[in-house]
Amino acid sequence: MNFVLAVQTLTDAGVEFAIIGGWSAIMHGSAHLTNDLDLCYSRNPENLRRLALALAPYRPRPAGIPRDLPFVWDDRTLHSGTVFTLDTDLGRIDLLTRWTSCVNLPIQPSLT
Repeated sequence: MNFVLAVQTLTDAGVEFAIIGGWSAIMHGSAHLTNDLDLCYSRNPENLRRLALALAPYRPRPAGIPRDLPFVWDDRTLHSGTVFTLDTDLGRIDLLTRWTSCVNLPIQPSLT
């Protein structure tokens, strides 16, 4: 997982998200190792567009799905679901919108 590039890409695109899961624990001092990036993201239409555009160059696809099966990555796809486990050129990214702790998060892009 190219954590720094993934987070920088989303931040540069203005995507509203919060890091959850293993990387969140690592950033808070845990020695836990993880190979994926778990994100909670805002579902407002403009944010879905920014998220889709930001990840598009990294060829996101549903994890475990053969490359020859058609898959459209865009804001409509994001609007149609609430949980996505994606294989990307950055590594595995899990996108969640219905995680209990995400409900009231002030989701703002930031690396600091």
